[in-house]
Amino acid sequence: MKAVPRGRLSWTNWTTSFGHVGLLAVAAEAESRPVTALCLLLIAAVSLFAWSGNYRRWRLIVDTPTSRIDFAAQGYVELAGTAQLPGGPPLLSELTQEPCCWYWFKVEKKTSKDKWRHERGAESHAPFVLDDGTGKCLVYPSEAEVHSHRRKTWIDNDRRFTELTILPDDRLYAIGSFSTLRPLEGEAAVRAEIATLMAKWKLDRPALLERFDLDRDGEVDLKEWELARRQARREVERARENRPKPPAVHVMRRPQDGRLFMLSNLDPGSLARRYVRWKWFHLCVFFAGLGIGSWLLLH
Repeated sequence: MKAVPRGRLSWTNWTTSFGHVGLLAVAAEAESRPVTALCLLLIAAVSLFAWSGNYRRWRLIVDTPTSRIDFAAQGYVELAGTAQLPGGPPLLSELTQEPCCWYWFKVEKKTSKDKWRHERGAESHAPFVLDDGTGKCLVYPSEAEVHSHRRKTWIDNDRRFTELTILPDDRLYAIGSFSTLRPLEGEAAVRAEIATLMAKWKLDRPALLERFDLDRDGEVDLKEWELARRQARREVERARENRPKPPAVHVMRRPQDGRLFMLSNLDPGSLARRYVRWKWFHLCVFFAGLGIGSWLLLH
């Protein structure tokens, strides 16, 4: 899988900035005023798009209150706690083989023109746990916008390696679609367990006939089957009385309505300030490109 930093706005900000430089280079070399004006207006359009993304993320971080897992409402919420492994064999990062909760990596190869070309990359999709002290939430990171201060980059011969990770015990900020999955309860749960138990009985036909074939004709008729069903209910209800109630499972995923799904081991305040800086940068570029480009077209 190609490691495209999908939805990571920091990547988008730097890409648009390089795009600005390229368009400015074209504008500087153009001998036609309309071409120069068009390049500047394109720069303004790109910055307006980038400003909108930064502004939207900044407002979400600032305006969305942090919920506690055990008291969170179902729907779009913000959580803060620590990242934890979910149990079982730990996830290992692809390049450094470090136990982690999430990783993203890419490998680039230097070309004959002394440029770096993408060779391979991927990111993990295994769920991990966010623990805020009141409860635990299973986070599914697929299609999340992830920001991590844990970045490693190194060069070995003609290849450059880059890896981002979220490690166990990292502070974790998350905003996305929160839901609580509860075990089947009430009569529906009892009926499901009765069906499972009776299916198990059917697998051992001699034992089934021994228990419920009262007239010993080699078959369990409708009346005898009803007796078996009642016995199954009694056994299920007795087992449920002596069994602890299974806990609910909290999960966070990508919202189906397209709203932002973000994970970060950065401080939310620091993350918000980053968006503010980029927001103002793109806003200034937008007005500069729009003003100068329009002036060139009109004069």
